[in-house]
Amino acid sequence: MQSPRITADEEILRTILNRKESLQRNHLDIKDKLSAILHLLRQDTSVLLEDAEPIQKLFRQIRTHLTDELIELLTPAAFIELHYSQVQEAKKCIASRQANHQAAIQLDTTRLKTLETERDQLILELDLVNKAIAVAQDKMNSYTSAIQENKKELMAFVNQARNQHQQINKVSGSDEEDFQLIVNIDNIRLRAIHAIEKAL
Repeated sequence: MQSPRITADEEILRTILNRKESLQRNHLDIKDKLSAILHLLRQDTSVLLEDAEPIQKLFRQIRTHLTDELIELLTPAAFIELHYSQVQEAKKCIASRQANHQAAIQLDTTRLKTLETERDQLILELDLVNKAIAVAQDKMNSYTSAIQENKKELMAFVNQARNQHQQINKVSGSDEEDFQLIVNIDNIRLRAIHAIEKAL
């Protein structure tokens, strides 16, 4: 039995269908590889910097079928490990800056504690000075009171001496000498009071 003859139009149609199926299979393969690249790119950058070869392999297989925009974006990502040294240097710089920052914080903390200790010491010293001033003020006030009291006593002695002088016709010496004697004797008492208060 003779097979039916395939016309030229049917041959063209079959070729077009075969090409379409091939393109569809190729398109699905590209999509699968892009999905695989996407999955790999979702890893941590530090992993990709160590080894991006799986991405490079997939990228080389499909790059002739990609748009210029995709090629431009995927090329640096596929060869990201070229930036390994730069990233390591950047990490070192960050670590150094953090260490410097921590050292500065530590220094500031130590300085702050020192200043706080000095402040507390100055507050204590100020409190002692204020107490000493208060004691000195009290002593001055007591001296003033003692002086006023002594003046009153002295005036009483003077008045008493005048009265006695008026009652007696003639007394040896002079008022001035007697007054000086009383003052001298009273000064003995005042010096004793002052010495005791100073000793206290």
